Amino acid sequence: MKRTFAFFFPALLAVLLTFTACEDKDAPDKRDTVDLTATINGAQQIPANTSTGTGTFTGTYNKVTRQLQYQVNYSGVTPAPTTGGLYYFTDYNSQVGPAITTFTTTTAPISGTVQLNQAQENMLFGGMTYVNLGPIRGNIRLKDF
Repeated sequence: MKRTFAFFFPALLAVLLTFTACEDKDAPDKRDTVDLTATINGAQQIPANTSTGTGTFTGTYNKVTRQLQYQVNYSGVTPAPTTGGLYYFTDYNSQVGPAITTFTTTTAPISGTVQLNQAQENMLFGGMTYVNLGPIRGNIRLKDF
């Protein structure tokens, strides 16, 4: 009896650990859409600055259609920004790069939809995208789910 128990107990323990080691929250996000967020301020600009302007970025990315819908709100930027957009970077040292899209207006709230290609999607999920409005910037991240 002891030998049987000594054999089956470790096997049972291994099976239980296999099925309970990963919770759903640890698994890759399998939803078709994911929510994105960014806090926008001067501290995240490259190089950082002391702008008192702040803002937020919220977005929803559809992995099936590769469309990103976004809204940007900001305040306290003086003078008001005349350019802005969503960008990605490929170099962690400089953390600046080409535009995914530029905003047609910089009057808050700014909203829009942009179609991403595969490389841009990779940058988005790799944490290498940001929103920029003059002296303020925010790194776009997946919102916790």
